[in-house]
Amino acid sequence: MPKPGIWQLQINVISGLMLASGISCLIFALLFFVFYQRIKRKGYENLRQYLIYSLLSLNNFIFLLTFSILINSANNLTLLDTVNRITIITAMFNVVLALHFFVEFFQAKPKLKLKYFYLCNTLFSSCFLFSNSLFLKKEFFQTSRYYTGLSFGLGFRIWGIYLIVLAFYTFISLVSFFKQKQHLSRIYEKSRRAIFFVVISNLIWIITGIIDTLTGMQILDIHPVTWIGSFLVTFSIAGLLISRIETLYEEKRSLYDEVIHDFLTGIYSRSFFEVQTGEVLNSLKREEKKVHIVLFDVDNFKNINDNYGHLCGDFVLQTVSAIVKKTIRPTDIFARFGGDEFAIIFNNNKNHKQALAIVNRIRERINSYRFQFAEKPFSATCSFGVLEIDENAAQNNLTKSEILTLVDQALYDAKNKGKNNISLIVVPEYQKNTGNR
Repeated sequence: MPKPGIWQLQINVISGLMLASGISCLIFALLFFVFYQRIKRKGYENLRQYLIYSLLSLNNFIFLLTFSILINSANNLTLLDTVNRITIITAMFNVVLALHFFVEFFQAKPKLKLKYFYLCNTLFSSCFLFSNSLFLKKEFFQTSRYYTGLSFGLGFRIWGIYLIVLAFYTFISLVSFFKQKQHLSRIYEKSRRAIFFVVISNLIWIITGIIDTLTGMQILDIHPVTWIGSFLVTFSIAGLLISRIETLYEEKRSLYDEVIHDFLTGIYSRSFFEVQTGEVLNSLKREEKKVHIVLFDVDNFKNINDNYGHLCGDFVLQTVSAIVKKTIRPTDIFARFGGDEFAIIFNNNKNHKQALAIVNRIRERINSYRFQFAEKPFSATCSFGVLEIDENAAQNNLTKSEILTLVDQALYDAKNKGKNNISLIVVPEYQKNTGNR
């Protein structure tokens, strides 16, 4: 039966908005499924939430698409019969998939197992698949003045009550999960706003779902509104996942920074330095250049610890680091090698004279600096070993271990000169003089 013009206009607008929302859900489903496929092989934990969300978004797309068709199918019983049943089935699975997502996201244990809800949904779905007087019969029924549905029986009313109870249980579970987990992990704490948006969206979803269910039972007479809550939930969960991804990225980046930096001095760690040494060797295979590696330590550091205490020793290491950082260039790699030993990689010096000039500047600044700790003044010096390597080192398959051994030998030579000295080893000349490869 044709609807009045104003009602038809409202329905056309609503169906257009439903379709646009459904397409957005489809995009969400595809994006997060691709994301899930890309990261599942990297060993990350709790990936199922992304897969569940993809299924929820896809299911919601089908729900919104069929609902938009349903409200415009008053003159086509065959089409109405098909889309009405699909809309009802997808509406059920929207709620269960949302509950499943919350369980996965919060890694929680619901009071009632998910399999029971999936079983109930499957049983109800089987009842809606075929025309019957208990649930849905293939005949027109004026659901409201806004749209026409199918004739229904007692089973449909029972389904409506089940759906409302399921929606309330999902909402209560969401709130309960968040209260249980928010103090246990920074991830949930930092996602507080996103979770709050999800909670509000679920509340709207429940209210709109109740309104549409009561309209379907002819208790109310209001145009379709469930689609609004359904889309808001899908959209808010997407925001929640994005928020979690950002938080995880920040935490991994922070952890990475902790790994590559020395906690005491703030400069690079030995592990990072050794990785960069390997990168230097690889770069020498591709281009002709000279690289200088420096290893130095604080002379008589043990005496500083013994005479002034270990806190003073830490202070010396921090001060030496600060002096070196102010002297070298941002492109140079400066790391704490271990204990009182430090290492530098110079990538942009044309020859060892330039490298030695910078190292000597560092040596002089440390030597002239007047340390003071706990109102006790003292001085400190450093000894430096410098190693020059070029593309011949890579061609001769010089290993990272051999490079570190050679620069350690240069430092040993500087110590033997009387400390507060610099010693240089140029790899080709050293190999020639010692007979090494």
